[in-house]
Amino acid sequence: MPFIRLALAPIAKNLWESLLDFAAPRKCEVCGKILTDEKSRLPFLCDKCLDNIPYAPPPEEIINSALRAFGEKDFFVDWACSLFWIKENREYLNLIRSFKYYGIRRIGEALAVELAKVVRFWDGDEFDFLIPVPIHKARRRERGFNQSEIIAKALSKELGVAVLTNAVSKVKYARSQTKLDAENRKENVAGTFAPGISADKIEGRSVLIIDDVFTTGATINECARVLKNLGAAKIGAA
Repeated sequence: MPFIRLALAPIAKNLWESLLDFAAPRKCEVCGKILTDEKSRLPFLCDKCLDNIPYAPPPEEIINSALRAFGEKDFFVDWACSLFWIKENREYLNLIRSFKYYGIRRIGEALAVELAKVVRFWDGDEFDFLIPVPIHKARRRERGFNQSEIIAKALSKELGVAVLTNAVSKVKYARSQTKLDAENRKENVAGTFAPGISADKIEGRSVLIIDDVFTTGATINECARVLKNLGAAKIGAA
């Protein structure tokens, strides 16, 4: 009987997914095209949108862009990489919205696999810990999950680097950054994070901060400031 159940499980899963596709056909998260081919490595993108992903520039360009906004004294991230570089291609933000606000976790997990390839390509896989940017407990109750933590855990499986979810805690409920300009973003996140563990866990180690979006870098930088004060030797962001 157990063998029969195991053998039937994939069939039942396929039947259920076929029923769902019939009732609510899957659409490309970027352009809205109905998806019929499941062979794509990112099954929530059509072939055209997959081919046109606006990949991010090298780490040096990302860091230099942030340094122009913060200045060397006030920027605490040493290295950074990203999967997308979204400026004119704003429709690709639909991927993050569907993951973050509609709870489609498989999008975050699949994008983490792609992000792992980028991290490796730029030789950024030699960090001691992955640290997801924390969210306030009220926000977590509201959303049900921390999107950065989901990315970090999927990334951990790919890179073989441990995740520390308690290194930094969010102690202040800040309003959404979405509609704020660069200066107001800095003010909004100032003092929102605090150490979550003792300094001896972080001191002298290299850590990679994980977040879903790097806009001006204000949130990641504030998180990095706390980690630098804990004695982190190198701080990256992905």
